[in-house]
Amino acid sequence: MRMKMDAEDTIPGVKWIIMFLFIFCVMPYIVFSDDIEDRESSLIESPGILISVFPREPVVGDELEIVGQIPLGIRLDTEHDVIISSQKPGTGGFIPCADTVPDSEGYFSASCTPDISGEWRFRALYCGVASQTATIVVSRRLHPAQSHLTLHAWPLDPMVGETVSFTGRLTGSDDSGIAGKTISRYVAKAPVCVGFFGRCGYDDTTLSWQRFGSSRTGSDGSYSFSLPVVEEGNVAIRTIFNGDDSTSPARSTILYFSV
Repeated sequence: MRMKMDAEDTIPGVKWIIMFLFIFCVMPYIVFSDDIEDRESSLIESPGILISVFPREPVVGDELEIVGQIPLGIRLDTEHDVIISSQKPGTGGFIPCADTVPDSEGYFSASCTPDISGEWRFRALYCGVASQTATIVVSRRLHPAQSHLTLHAWPLDPMVGETVSFTGRLTGSDDSGIAGKTISRYVAKAPVCVGFFGRCGYDDTTLSWQRFGSSRTGSDGSYSFSLPVVEEGNVAIRTIFNGDDSTSPARSTILYFSV
């Protein structure tokens, strides 16, 4: 049987030469290039969970966003939390501050708010695999928020054997409560007579103040404590907030008791 041949078939060796050059010269380069790209991609993912912290130049009180991705090699089909832990400046360990669930691509984000200045460190933990540590420096606020501290007591004229209940509140300039702050308590046991014509009172600058513990403000900025009256005498009570990077110091008014 005779077949009609096309013009290119009149030179049968050309096709074989082209195929030879493609197989032995071009294909190895393509395969090798793909292999390089695969290895570079695996080197990027193989170190584990990579995280970043934003913004880059935060101040105390800013909300920090911790973002990252779980690599495909360690990502599980079932839903598992990513735990974000932070290490405060001057401390020795990490404490959980947030948790989140990665999306279908492994991306996740969570937020933490620093309350002191200095170098903060963050890391993510996913199913026993820890990320590298991300470090960021948090600066002090140039102008801490102004605060105001109140103190009230009942009864105001207690007797021996009774208990005096104290309440107060730490608020900001907008009158909103400031939560999570330590309020120190002070008592003055050495009254000083000042003034003339037999008037005896207390002078804040000369009283001998002694600290007797502390209270912590609640979600609305309030705090409370109580004191039993065990003997007769004259005392003064006050509370003080020493201030921090985000909030200015504040002192309550002085309450006087004569038993």
